[in-house]
Amino acid sequence: DIIQQIIVYLNMHFMENPLLKEIAGQFHLNENYLCMLFKEQIGENYKSYLRSLKLNHAEKLIIYTNLPITEIAFSSGYNTLSHFNREFKSMFHITPLEMRKQANFSQ
Repeated sequence: DIIQQIIVYLNMHFMENPLLKEIAGQFHLNENYLCMLFKEQIGENYKSYLRSLKLNHAEKLIIYTNLPITEIAFSSGYNTLSHFNREFKSMFHITPLEMRKQANFSQ
């Protein structure tokens, strides 16, 4: 199934921020068709799915490593710390630093 192939690809390349247009081209699909197929089969749009991949990766690094937050942001595919912090807080309702403090208290 083409969507499963795309999911595997995204899990390996999310930190490179592949655009929907690039993925459509790589998998020889029309961009609008891919967008519709993605929403239909995954239940969310491409951009939201990619964002979730990046932020869930970051969450694991925050909880289970001592890497600096800036390094985690960049390794998760964010170009600026402020954008990372904004998106992280939007998804998890706490800042990356707050999450790290909570994780350290519970360990």
